[in-house]
Amino acid sequence: MALGLERFALAAHSLGTAVALQYALERPGALRALVAVSPTWVDGMPPSFAVAEHQERLAIDRAYLDAALRAITPAAPRDALWERIVEAGRAQTLETALAAQAALIAWSPGDRLRAIVAPTTVVVGALDPLTTPAVAQRAAEALNAELIVMEGVGHGPMLEAPDRFCEILWERLART
Repeated sequence: MALGLERFALAAHSLGTAVALQYALERPGALRALVAVSPTWVDGMPPSFAVAEHQERLAIDRAYLDAALRAITPAAPRDALWERIVEAGRAQTLETALAAQAALIAWSPGDRLRAIVAPTTVVVGALDPLTTPAVAQRAAEALNAELIVMEGVGHGPMLEAPDRFCEILWERLART
């Protein structure tokens, strides 16, 4: 590994959870702990979620992107960091967004995730419209993981309730 780490703890959010989980599957024993925050679908994203017109509008309409992000992270403060997040979203190309959707539809490890031996926690916001209770429960089940539901937050627990999120994260990591 480029950082010279042999074993480490890994926390990932949303689309990043697919990357982290795939990494854990391909490198058994590399992780000493894994925290999946607002995880993606472990049985593949339903194709009905891949709406090209929605992605096109997100790419060209800043107000629409801002409103969409506000809808999934209702408790996030609208501050300078928020503006940076919106601008980062605008920097993503349409081709990248469409390719990510296709990859999420295709990525479907399901119960193979049980092979991950690192202690794993799934953290989800109770108000998350993407990682719904069913999606979160399925991820926790497939991972044989502890499921923590954070009340009052949506898809971005680390933005919406950073102190509470950090307490959860550090407490889980301290166990390992």
